[in-house]
Amino acid sequence: MKKLLLILLCVPLIYSCGNGDTDNLQRIITQEMMEDGYAGKGTFTLPDGTKYVGEWQYGAYHGVGTFFYEDGAKFIGNFKNGLMYGQAQYINADGKVTIGKIENNEFITE
Repeated sequence: MKKLLLILLCVPLIYSCGNGDTDNLQRIITQEMMEDGYAGKGTFTLPDGTKYVGEWQYGAYHGVGTFFYEDGAKFIGNFKNGLMYGQAQYINADGKVTIGKIENNEFITE
C-alpha cells in the first residue's frame, strides 16, 4: 500500500517536470517575482539554503513541489496558498521514506 501511495505522489511531480513547456522548473524565482504574484513553475532558494522547486500561484507555493534541505533531506507534497496540504512524503538524508499527510500545516505520519 505504501509503495502505491508513493507512486501516486510522484506521478504529478514527474508530469510537471516533463511536459516540455518553456515555463519550467529551472526558472529562478526571485523575491520580486513572488511580490509581483508570479504564477508558473520554478526554483526559489531561501536564505538558509533550503530550496523549493515546484509550482507557484499568486507568488506563493501552490501545486506540487519539493523542498530540498541542506542536509540532503527532502519533502515532496502538495502546497496551497503557500502552505503544505494533503498527502506528502519526507525523505531523510539517509534515504528513509516517511509517508503521511498534512493537517494544519503539520506533517502527520500514517
